[in-house]
Amino acid sequence: MSKSFWAISKTERKGMSTARKHRTSGMGLLWSRGFFGLLMILTLGIGKQLNAQVKASVDTTQMRIGEELEFLIQVQADSTDFVMFPEGKSFGAFEVIRSYAVDTLRDQSNKHRWQLLKKYGLTQFDSGYHRLSKQRVMINDSAFDTPEFNVAVLTIPVDTTQQQIFAIKPSAQVPLQSGPIWPWIALTGVALLAALFWWWRIKKSEAQAPAPPPLPPYQEARQRLEKLSAHESLEQIGFKGLYTELTDVLKTYIHREIDSRALESTTDELLDRLELHRLGDHFDIKIETINALGQILRRADLIKFAKANVTKAQWQEDFTQARTIVEALKASIPEPEPEEEQAALDAAARAALHARQKRKRQWIYSMAALLTAGVAYVFYVGPQEAQDQIFGNTMRDLAEGPWYKSEYGVPAVILESP
Repeated sequence: MSKSFWAISKTERKGMSTARKHRTSGMGLLWSRGFFGLLMILTLGIGKQLNAQVKASVDTTQMRIGEELEFLIQVQADSTDFVMFPEGKSFGAFEVIRSYAVDTLRDQSNKHRWQLLKKYGLTQFDSGYHRLSKQRVMINDSAFDTPEFNVAVLTIPVDTTQQQIFAIKPSAQVPLQSGPIWPWIALTGVALLAALFWWWRIKKSEAQAPAPPPLPPYQEARQRLEKLSAHESLEQIGFKGLYTELTDVLKTYIHREIDSRALESTTDELLDRLELHRLGDHFDIKIETINALGQILRRADLIKFAKANVTKAQWQEDFTQARTIVEALKASIPEPEPEEEQAALDAAARAALHARQKRKRQWIYSMAALLTAGVAYVFYVGPQEAQDQIFGNTMRDLAEGPWYKSEYGVPAVILESP
């Protein structure tokens, strides 16, 4: 039994040893692969760090209090890298007063390499030694820290024996003063009353102004015939429009001089009434004139209502005949009495006088409105302000014009001038 036990134990120990060898060989393979992977990662990281270099510098390590300290960060990176510069209101013990734009330079030896320059303006208002802490620059997923700088901030010596020091004056309180409101109410009331008065006068003058006297019947007929003869757009208006205008001229003249029902009468009714006037010795109208008028009116009725055709030669003949009819009708009208002529002259004189008086009133009202507006303007802005705006003020133009600002030195000396 003891022998069997040792035999089994030996066999088991041999199997366990074989298994241990297999496990050892597997672990060795795994460790070898992990080592080579880690080596590759470190190689890529080191190569990436070599490709991206970050440098930082300051223009001086000694500065006067309140002076600007230039802090420059230089980054050399590939054109495809994403670079993020530090941002903030303060870098360590220094206050950021300016953040300049990034300046980009191409590497002459490698067109895919870029040099990025980022400059900051820093300042410090406490004297002593201050530390500019590390600033982090991100390039893709990698972080790079700039070195630290110790900067001495020196004070400006003040010789109190030569320059007297004065205490700071407190702020002056200026009371807000507002003028009385009653001038503005009075000014608004005067403006409203002036506007209402002006509107009332205009309406009254329009109601009282008589209509301009019409032209005498003969002059009106001649003027309309001249205008009709100068009409050149025959294709546009057509013969229907020409004959309509021609008959209206003849009927209007007869309506104003001979028969007051001429415009509302038909052709036959008008001819019959003219014949009654001739027989009644009211007017010395010849039968030939009535017949010629009847021919023109009947031809015009055919053209207007029956769409009859007519030639241009016939139109010229009828137009010439219409002129002759107007002249013949004027000759048949008896001369007016002298009293009627004098009344017409008096009416024309009264109309001209009324027109002159109207123009005079309008001029007076315009001057009054202008004077009121001027007084209100001076009252609103003040006499001195009105004088400066109307006549000009050289000193005020310089003071209110564009001013130019210049800064010199650090701390800055600011000069402003027109």
